[in-house]
Amino acid sequence: MFNQNISLLLALFIVAGNAVARDSFTSKGSPFEIDATKDINITWKGSPLVKGDSLSWISGETVGKHATTLVRGVHNGWQTINVWRSDFSLPYRREIGLSPNGKKIELTFQAHQEALMDEYPHPQISYKLILPASLFANASWDALTGRSQNASWSNGRIDSSTPEGVIVTGTRWITFHTDKGPITFDFNPHGVPTYYVGGMNTMVSQWTVAFRGDAIELSFTAPATRYGGDFTSKVTLFEGSREDYLQHHAVSYYYYFSELPAERLFTFSQQAGKDFTPVSINNSDVEAGYEWRKPEKLRLSRSDQSGALYTTCTSSKANRFRTLGLRPGLYLITLRTSAIKEDIGPFTVSLNGEQVYRDVTVPKGNMANLTFVRWIEDGKADIDFKGEWGLTVAGFQLFMHSEEDFQFRRGNWLMKGGFCPGILFADYYDTPPVYGISRSLHPLAENVKELSIIPPLPVLETALPDQHAPELAWRFNSPIGTMGPDNWGTFNEFNTAGKIAKRLDQVKDGGVTAVILNGFLSRHTYANHLSRVEENIRKTVEIAHGMGMKIIDHQDLTILWNADMGFRFLAANPGYLQHSITTGLPTWGLCPVNSGFKNDYFFPYITDFIRKTGVDGLMLDETVFHFANFCGCSHCRAAFHAKTGVMLPDDENNPLLHNKESNLWKAWIEWRKHEMAQWRIDLSKATHRINPGFSNLEYYSEGGFLTNSASYAQGGDLPLSARSKDFLGTEIMSRDVWDDYRYNFTSRNMYNSLRETYGSPVFGLVYPDGKYNYALFGWAMNNMFGQVTWSLVDFEGSDRMNVYTGWRKNMNKISSSPYTDVAILFSRLTRDWSVKNTKDYPKELMGTGQFLSERHIPHTFILDDAVTEQDLSRFRVLLASGMDCITEEQEVSLKRFVAAGGTLFLTGDAGTLDAYGNRRKRIAFQDILTEAKRRESGSLPYSEALLGKGRIIYAREKHGINEYCQSIRDGGMVYRFRPNPEITQINEQIFEEVIGRGLFRAVSIPERVLVTVYRDTSEDHTALMVHLLNATGVKAKDGDRLPRPNPSWENIKSEIVFEIAMSSFSKALYLSPDDDVEKEINVEQTGADLYKVTVPVGTVEKYGILYLYP
Repeated sequence: MFNQNISLLLALFIVAGNAVARDSFTSKGSPFEIDATKDINITWKGSPLVKGDSLSWISGETVGKHATTLVRGVHNGWQTINVWRSDFSLPYRREIGLSPNGKKIELTFQAHQEALMDEYPHPQISYKLILPASLFANASWDALTGRSQNASWSNGRIDSSTPEGVIVTGTRWITFHTDKGPITFDFNPHGVPTYYVGGMNTMVSQWTVAFRGDAIELSFTAPATRYGGDFTSKVTLFEGSREDYLQHHAVSYYYYFSELPAERLFTFSQQAGKDFTPVSINNSDVEAGYEWRKPEKLRLSRSDQSGALYTTCTSSKANRFRTLGLRPGLYLITLRTSAIKEDIGPFTVSLNGEQVYRDVTVPKGNMANLTFVRWIEDGKADIDFKGEWGLTVAGFQLFMHSEEDFQFRRGNWLMKGGFCPGILFADYYDTPPVYGISRSLHPLAENVKELSIIPPLPVLETALPDQHAPELAWRFNSPIGTMGPDNWGTFNEFNTAGKIAKRLDQVKDGGVTAVILNGFLSRHTYANHLSRVEENIRKTVEIAHGMGMKIIDHQDLTILWNADMGFRFLAANPGYLQHSITTGLPTWGLCPVNSGFKNDYFFPYITDFIRKTGVDGLMLDETVFHFANFCGCSHCRAAFHAKTGVMLPDDENNPLLHNKESNLWKAWIEWRKHEMAQWRIDLSKATHRINPGFSNLEYYSEGGFLTNSASYAQGGDLPLSARSKDFLGTEIMSRDVWDDYRYNFTSRNMYNSLRETYGSPVFGLVYPDGKYNYALFGWAMNNMFGQVTWSLVDFEGSDRMNVYTGWRKNMNKISSSPYTDVAILFSRLTRDWSVKNTKDYPKELMGTGQFLSERHIPHTFILDDAVTEQDLSRFRVLLASGMDCITEEQEVSLKRFVAAGGTLFLTGDAGTLDAYGNRRKRIAFQDILTEAKRRESGSLPYSEALLGKGRIIYAREKHGINEYCQSIRDGGMVYRFRPNPEITQINEQIFEEVIGRGLFRAVSIPERVLVTVYRDTSEDHTALMVHLLNATGVKAKDGDRLPRPNPSWENIKSEIVFEIAMSSFSKALYLSPDDDVEKEINVEQTGADLYKVTVPVGTVEKYGILYLYP
């Protein structure tokens, strides 16, 4: 055994080759013994526990035998064994350490795959530990599996009936209950706030446990890719059970918008909310978790109001408040002081003997918030007060358990100075961490009452570039590609000019000229890498521009997770954090409204970054509040009051909080959306001062636009973002664009409402899931709506997508627009504030669109913003299905549209609510669509009311819901669509009347041939374009679990026949990237300005465009 007092230089020795004396590590009282050889052999209580390991790229020998270097030593009391090999195609290092007390073993493995390798020894990179199955015979097990936001416990047993194969996968922690006792493998020692799952460039936190032959195998795996990366994981071994989980980890749940829970949260009020523990000034209460040094000379200053902030403990005598029962780790500590009846201060605050604050003063009627970060290791926190002090609330939030610390007081490797295969988790943790403090002040809200009216917010300006500027034309026509790495990329993959150029050439050869860089999205959590990343991006931009390509960077704004040095940023900047409305405590998320974060940190950082790198665009994600309980910080409260004249309640018991019927709460939610929109406007202006042709991108998940989940919970509203973001997109969340086409087709159309209203191009993110047909189908669906495709996957050989993405005869998306006079009106007011209709409104809207698409009736979508801001005369029919919220201004504009000859279709409670979901005193259109007319629709499918040259058609029932097919993602990847045929027949009758004969009429088109019609108005290419996509190979039916295997195209077995209105006609050509052969199509004039087109069988293979020239 090594002398643990010996210096590092004496303790460390290196043995090259395979000849080494056998030795072992253990310590007094330790149940473990580790062979100090290159091979891994760990004994537990005298029996073999780990008997070997393997790496999939090493053939025929163990990692130890393959390694060329062995280093043994003692480091901060840990006995360590390191082996590595740096001259291998997959350089690697494995470190094993035994803790100073001998109770824990830590194993770290890292390998690095270079980018652009010509071949791989194995398609997977897999590291595996081998355990003897005999030790686990008849052992039961408990495992924590799943992602950080849905991890759950499962259990089982290993016995003679256990089949060979995987026992459990996605495993974060597993405890085996053996005859020798419980033994635990913690595969996620950093804890769930890493948000890591698996794959390259993460600290892989989920392993697979399998039973094979005479062994139990523990492994983690990632695919080898052309862009490579760092392959890293850490596992700790110790005696313990699932009941010990929180003795090693701060939390068991983390989502990057989740609320950081409190270990202790004290108040002196007896009328506080359920989250608080009341404290007595007369005695200590160890069971409740607190003690006074001397409970005397303490007095309470109270107001008549309930809530934690309205009773303050004050004194002029020094005292100590001790908090007990705190688990060891790094804490956010928040002290709040309300000056209720008189000024408080000055006073000082110390924690465990360290003075943290001095000269704290709180003017009468205000509340001071003191938040700071410190380690607490011995279970107690002594807070000493001196001066004229006051304490109202004390909160302790453990965000990193001491056992999870691999970035503050130590780094990833126990032994410093050894070979580091990767750029990540290397020896860069020596910089002393900063433990920040913050203080803020805001007026204490008195008993806040309900508002009689909702105060208007300032009108938001637009901050868009010239949408038709030549330097921005790429947004409309170039597909978006990627360098390869996903969101966890390191910018070390293509780390030379040659590699950058080679990779960009591969991307461009795939028909892509705009590239989004993915990697280190939360840049603030990778502080040690920022200079290197910036230089890599600068070089990438320089090379890309020389190749005629554009580079877009991709970053996150508000997320704080334990990725690399993320919690160092949190610890240093507690003043930047979002705060709960109900507890006042901070959470692990940055507040965009915080002036220090916005003006002192982020805007200077991002503008300097843009100048230095020369990037062409920025996609900034997570510019949001972390759900509806945020942010109640002093900055947000002050900004809300400044714009509305209203104070947000400080009393967590106030019934107006989180009350969707409350005008005050509605004002707060609307302010949050407004504030986030203004933030984006400010960013757009700042970027355009640097480069007028700079592009600001934003994308949401589908539900974030269609439903109010983003606008209500996060303050994020894509239509409001469109006032400053000039390139807008959404993720196609189902990951199966093929089987889910009915939902996705209408979804893509709906997003065109953003372009219809603001002129900005739209993109759709396609996840092909490795299937070429998915990629092609997704691209075609986007293309036929004039949208750009962003795909994260390259295909090679005959499956390369550049035949499609680089198609030179494609529609000009800049000068083309939908050829239709029918629009569905998307009401974000109804989406947000029609409480009764919140769930059904998206179904009514989408069901209407799906019904029309199935019948090949071309239509578009417009936002309700356009009703008052644009000329509606370009439409003949407006379908406002389910539009409950209609403002008086919108009513006037819609009446003008109807009077001029338009048809307006309304359903259900249309026009009964105002912009905020409150009942209108006078229902919209009541003078035309009288109560009698509304009642008439109860017995008939619809009723009609005339105005001027036009009409309003009203249906009491919202039958569009019948035609709605939800996304398969919402149905657990099961296809659900079974419309009531009787209601469908009613819809046929209604829409035949409402729409009548339009510019395009299907005569004979197979149901699963998808159609859109566009018009190019450019001087050199005037034409109508009929897009045809063959979906006849889609076989999904109600009840099918998707995706179905082997999606494949089928031939269209009948002619495609339609009539189209044109003022004149010269020729018709069908063009397709399927074969790039021009096919002339027969066209017959059937009336004045009306033509019948017949597309023969065999013309459309997969996708193409029929050009009709005047």
